[in-house]
Amino acid sequence: AVGRDALVKKFYAKAESVTDLVAPTFKAGRTLVFFDTVTEPISRIEVGDQMYAFVDWYQAQIDLCDQGDANCSLQWNAFTSEGIAIRGVSANDAHASEITQRDISRLAPFIIMSILVVLYLAFRDVRVILVSAANLLVSFVWTAGLMGYLSIPFSALNMTVIPLILGVGIDYGIHIISEFLEHKADGRTNMEAFQEAGTRAGIAMFLATLTTISGLMLMALSPSVLMAQLGIVSSLALLVTFIFTLTLVPALLTLTRKEATGRHQEGSKLVLGAA
Repeated sequence: AVGRDALVKKFYAKAESVTDLVAPTFKAGRTLVFFDTVTEPISRIEVGDQMYAFVDWYQAQIDLCDQGDANCSLQWNAFTSEGIAIRGVSANDAHASEITQRDISRLAPFIIMSILVVLYLAFRDVRVILVSAANLLVSFVWTAGLMGYLSIPFSALNMTVIPLILGVGIDYGIHIISEFLEHKADGRTNMEAFQEAGTRAGIAMFLATLTTISGLMLMALSPSVLMAQLGIVSSLALLVTFIFTLTLVPALLTLTRKEATGRHQEGSKLVLGAA
Protein backbone atom coordinates (compact mmCIF):
# COMPACT_ATOMS: atom_id res chain seq x y z
CA ALA A 1 0.00 0.00 0.00
CA VAL A 2 1.28 3.43 -0.90
CA GLY A 3 -0.71 5.36 1.67
CA ARG A 4 -4.04 5.98 3.41
CA ASP A 5 -7.32 6.45 1.57
CA ALA A 6 -6.82 10.21 1.79
CA LEU A 7 -3.69 9.89 -0.32
CA VAL A 8 -4.60 7.05 -2.65
CA LYS A 9 -7.82 7.73 -4.49
CA LYS A 10 -7.78 4.86 -6.97
CA PHE A 11 -5.40 2.81 -9.00
CA TYR A 12 -5.71 1.24 -12.43
CA ALA A 13 -2.97 -0.62 -14.28
CA LYS A 14 -2.79 1.81 -17.16
CA ALA A 15 -0.64 4.82 -17.90
CA GLU A 16 -3.48 7.37 -17.82
CA SER A 17 -4.27 6.71 -14.16
CA VAL A 18 -0.78 6.49 -12.73
CA THR A 19 -1.22 9.96 -11.27
CA ASP A 20 -3.97 8.56 -9.05
CA LEU A 21 -1.49 6.30 -7.30
CA VAL A 22 -0.29 9.08 -5.00
CA ALA A 23 -1.46 12.47 -3.83
CA PRO A 24 -2.02 15.04 -6.57
CA THR A 25 1.05 17.00 -5.49
CA PHE A 26 3.33 13.97 -6.09
CA LYS A 27 4.96 14.75 -2.71
CA ALA A 28 3.11 12.37 -0.40
CA GLY A 29 3.91 9.04 -2.03
CA ARG A 30 6.04 6.61 -0.04
CA THR A 31 7.49 3.23 -0.86
CA LEU A 32 8.83 0.93 1.82
CA VAL A 33 11.67 -1.34 0.71
CA PHE A 34 12.51 -4.41 2.76
CA PHE A 35 15.80 -6.30 2.54
CA ASP A 36 16.40 -9.96 3.36
CA THR A 37 19.77 -9.74 5.08
CA VAL A 38 19.69 -13.41 6.08
CA THR A 39 19.70 -14.88 2.59
CA GLU A 40 22.10 -12.18 1.36
CA PRO A 41 23.99 -10.79 4.39
CA ILE A 42 24.80 -7.12 3.87
CA SER A 43 25.45 -4.38 6.37
CA ARG A 44 23.15 -1.45 7.06
CA ILE A 45 25.53 0.92 5.29
CA GLU A 46 25.63 -1.33 2.22
CA VAL A 47 21.84 -1.25 2.11
CA GLY A 48 21.93 2.54 2.10
CA ASP A 49 24.60 2.57 -0.61
CA GLN A 50 22.45 0.32 -2.79
CA MET A 51 19.43 2.58 -2.35
CA TYR A 52 21.43 5.69 -3.30
CA ALA A 53 22.83 3.87 -6.33
CA PHE A 54 19.31 2.88 -7.40
CA VAL A 55 17.98 6.43 -7.01
CA ASP A 56 20.88 7.76 -9.09
CA TRP A 57 20.02 5.28 -11.81
CA TYR A 58 16.31 6.12 -11.60
CA GLN A 59 16.94 9.86 -11.82
CA ALA A 60 19.10 9.28 -14.90
CA GLN A 61 16.24 7.33 -16.49
CA ILE A 62 13.80 10.16 -15.72
CA ASP A 63 16.10 12.62 -17.48
CA LEU A 64 16.30 10.29 -20.51
CA CYS A 65 12.51 10.06 -20.64
CA ASP A 66 12.11 13.82 -20.35
CA GLN A 67 14.47 14.21 -23.31
CA GLY A 68 12.53 11.66 -25.35
CA ASP A 69 15.53 9.34 -25.51
CA ALA A 70 14.75 5.86 -26.85
CA ASN A 71 16.99 4.35 -24.15
CA CYS A 72 14.53 5.31 -21.41
CA SER A 73 13.47 2.10 -19.67
CA LEU A 74 10.59 3.53 -17.60
CA GLN A 75 7.05 2.53 -18.48
CA TRP A 76 5.67 5.55 -16.65
CA ASN A 77 7.49 8.83 -16.16
CA ALA A 78 5.40 10.49 -13.46
CA PHE A 79 8.10 11.94 -11.21
CA THR A 80 10.80 14.58 -11.40
CA SER A 81 14.43 13.76 -10.74
CA GLU A 82 14.51 16.31 -7.87
CA GLY A 83 11.39 14.95 -6.16
CA ILE A 84 12.84 11.69 -4.85
CA ALA A 85 14.13 11.46 -1.29
CA ILE A 86 15.48 8.53 0.71
CA ARG A 87 14.66 8.18 4.38
CA GLY A 88 15.67 5.71 7.06
CA VAL A 89 18.57 4.67 9.26
CA SER A 90 20.39 2.84 6.48
CA ALA A 91 20.32 5.86 4.17
CA ASN A 92 21.44 8.19 6.94
CA ASP A 93 24.32 5.90 7.93
CA ALA A 94 25.47 5.49 4.34
CA HIS A 95 25.39 9.24 3.70
CA ALA A 96 27.14 10.09 6.97
CA SER A 97 29.81 7.46 6.34
CA GLU A 98 30.49 8.85 2.89
CA ILE A 99 30.78 12.40 4.25
CA THR A 100 33.05 11.29 7.10
CA GLN A 101 35.34 9.35 4.79
CA ARG A 102 35.56 12.32 2.44
CA ASP A 103 36.37 14.74 5.27
CA ILE A 104 38.99 12.43 6.78
CA SER A 105 40.66 11.92 3.41
CA ARG A 106 40.84 15.70 2.93
CA LEU A 107 42.02 16.55 6.43
CA ALA A 108 44.38 13.60 6.98
CA PRO A 109 47.35 15.10 5.05
CA PHE A 110 47.19 18.33 7.10
CA ILE A 111 46.85 16.42 10.37
CA ILE A 112 49.77 14.12 9.57
CA MET A 113 51.95 17.04 8.50
CA SER A 114 51.14 18.93 11.71
CA ILE A 115 51.99 15.88 13.81
CA LEU A 116 55.32 15.42 12.04
CA VAL A 117 56.22 19.09 12.54
CA VAL A 118 55.36 18.96 16.25
CA LEU A 119 57.35 15.75 16.76
CA TYR A 120 60.36 17.16 14.96
CA LEU A 121 60.30 20.39 16.95
CA ALA A 122 59.97 18.38 20.17
CA PHE A 123 62.72 15.79 19.58
CA ARG A 124 64.76 16.95 16.55
CA ASP A 125 65.27 13.28 15.68
CA VAL A 126 63.88 11.60 12.56
CA ARG A 127 64.12 8.16 14.14
CA VAL A 128 61.83 9.21 16.97
CA ILE A 129 59.31 10.45 14.43
CA LEU A 130 59.41 7.12 12.58
CA VAL A 131 58.94 5.21 15.84
CA SER A 132 55.90 7.32 16.72
CA ALA A 133 54.44 6.85 13.25
CA ALA A 134 54.97 3.08 13.44
CA ASN A 135 53.15 3.02 16.78
CA LEU A 136 50.16 4.84 15.28
CA LEU A 137 50.05 2.58 12.24
CA VAL A 138 50.24 -0.67 14.20
CA SER A 139 47.64 0.55 16.69
CA PHE A 140 45.21 1.36 13.88
CA VAL A 141 45.78 -1.98 12.11
CA TRP A 142 45.15 -3.92 15.31
CA THR A 143 42.04 -1.87 16.11
CA ALA A 144 40.64 -2.43 12.62
CA GLY A 145 41.48 -6.12 12.88
CA LEU A 146 39.64 -6.45 16.18
CA MET A 147 36.66 -4.64 14.66
CA GLY A 148 36.61 -7.18 11.85
CA TYR A 149 36.89 -10.04 14.35
CA LEU A 150 33.87 -8.65 16.24
CA SER A 151 31.97 -7.98 12.96
CA ILE A 152 31.77 -4.24 13.65
CA PRO A 153 31.76 -2.30 10.36
CA PHE A 154 33.13 1.21 9.89
CA SER A 155 30.28 3.67 10.25
CA ALA A 156 29.98 7.43 10.44
CA LEU A 157 30.34 7.32 14.23
CA ASN A 158 33.05 4.76 14.83
CA MET A 159 35.26 6.21 12.12
CA THR A 160 36.14 8.77 14.78
CA VAL A 161 38.50 6.07 16.04
CA ILE A 162 41.04 7.37 13.49
CA PRO A 163 41.54 10.83 15.05
CA LEU A 164 41.26 9.17 18.46
CA ILE A 165 44.25 6.92 17.73
CA LEU A 166 46.17 9.85 16.26
CA GLY A 167 45.58 12.07 19.27
CA VAL A 168 46.04 9.50 22.03
CA GLY A 169 48.89 7.73 20.25
CA ILE A 170 50.91 10.93 19.84
CA ASP A 171 50.13 11.99 23.41
CA TYR A 172 51.21 8.65 24.89
CA GLY A 173 54.25 8.48 22.62
CA ILE A 174 55.50 11.92 23.63
CA HIS A 175 55.15 11.03 27.30
CA ILE A 176 57.08 7.75 27.12
CA ILE A 177 59.74 8.99 24.68
CA SER A 178 60.37 12.18 26.66
CA GLU A 179 60.77 10.19 29.87
CA PHE A 180 63.13 7.75 28.15
CA LEU A 181 65.36 10.46 26.68
CA GLU A 182 65.41 12.34 29.97
CA HIS A 183 66.62 9.28 31.87
CA LYS A 184 69.14 8.45 29.16
CA ALA A 185 70.55 11.93 29.59
CA ASP A 186 71.19 11.01 33.22
CA GLY A 187 73.45 8.18 32.04
CA ARG A 188 71.08 5.27 32.61
CA THR A 189 70.94 2.16 30.42
CA ASN A 190 68.02 1.48 28.06
CA MET A 191 66.50 -1.00 30.52
CA GLU A 192 66.82 1.35 33.47
CA ALA A 193 65.44 4.27 31.46
CA PHE A 194 62.36 2.34 30.39
CA GLN A 195 61.78 0.93 33.85
CA GLU A 196 61.76 4.47 35.20
CA ALA A 197 59.54 5.71 32.36
CA GLY A 198 57.12 2.85 32.92
CA THR A 199 56.96 3.63 36.63
CA ARG A 200 56.22 7.30 36.07
CA ALA A 201 54.62 8.02 32.70
CA GLY A 202 53.40 4.43 32.32
CA ILE A 203 51.37 4.51 35.53
CA ALA A 204 49.82 7.85 34.61
CA MET A 205 48.94 6.53 31.15
CA PHE A 206 47.46 3.37 32.67
CA LEU A 207 45.20 5.33 35.01
CA ALA A 208 44.10 7.65 32.19
CA THR A 209 43.35 4.67 29.94
CA LEU A 210 41.47 2.80 32.67
CA THR A 211 39.22 5.70 33.63
CA THR A 212 38.50 6.64 30.02
CA ILE A 213 37.64 3.07 28.99
CA SER A 214 35.39 2.73 32.07
CA GLY A 215 33.39 5.72 30.88
CA LEU A 216 33.30 4.66 27.24
CA MET A 217 32.13 1.13 28.02
CA LEU A 218 28.96 2.58 29.55
CA MET A 219 28.00 3.44 25.96
CA ALA A 220 27.83 -0.31 25.26
CA LEU A 221 24.61 -0.34 27.30
CA SER A 222 22.98 2.15 24.92
CA PRO A 223 19.92 0.88 23.00
CA SER A 224 21.44 2.50 19.91
CA VAL A 225 23.58 -0.03 18.04
CA LEU A 226 25.82 2.71 16.63
CA MET A 227 26.46 4.25 20.05
CA ALA A 228 27.19 0.84 21.58
CA GLN A 229 29.63 0.02 18.77
CA LEU A 230 31.31 3.41 19.19
CA GLY A 231 31.90 2.71 22.88
CA ILE A 232 33.41 -0.71 22.15
CA VAL A 233 35.60 0.49 19.28
CA SER A 234 36.87 3.53 21.18
CA SER A 235 37.76 1.37 24.18
CA LEU A 236 39.62 -1.09 21.96
CA ALA A 237 41.53 1.75 20.30
CA LEU A 238 42.62 3.20 23.64
CA LEU A 239 43.65 -0.18 25.04
CA VAL A 240 45.61 -1.18 21.92
CA THR A 241 47.36 2.20 21.74
CA PHE A 242 48.33 1.99 25.42
CA ILE A 243 49.74 -1.54 25.08
CA PHE A 244 51.82 -0.77 21.99
CA THR A 245 53.11 2.49 23.45
CA LEU A 246 54.55 0.57 26.41
CA THR A 247 55.90 -2.33 24.32
CA LEU A 248 56.49 -1.37 20.70
CA VAL A 249 57.91 2.10 21.30
CA PRO A 250 60.63 0.94 23.75
CA ALA A 251 61.58 -1.95 21.46
CA LEU A 252 61.86 0.26 18.37
CA LEU A 253 63.78 2.97 20.20
CA THR A 254 66.26 0.41 21.49
CA LEU A 255 66.70 -1.16 18.05
CA THR A 256 67.05 2.12 16.15
CA ARG A 257 69.25 3.99 18.64
CA LYS A 258 72.53 2.23 19.37
CA GLU A 259 73.50 4.87 21.90
CA ALA A 260 70.32 6.63 22.76
CA THR A 261 70.95 10.02 24.26
CA GLY A 262 68.82 12.82 25.46
CA ARG A 263 69.01 16.31 26.82
CA HIS A 264 67.53 17.86 29.90
CA GLN A 265 64.38 19.89 29.36
CA GLU A 266 64.60 23.07 31.41
CA GLY A 267 61.03 23.98 30.59
CA SER A 268 59.34 27.23 29.64
CA LYS A 269 59.16 29.87 32.34
CA LEU A 270 55.77 30.95 30.99
CA VAL A 271 54.32 27.45 31.16
CA LEU A 272 55.86 26.77 34.57
CA GLY A 273 54.56 30.08 35.88
CA ALA A 274 51.03 29.33 34.64
CA ALA A 275 51.21 25.87 36.23
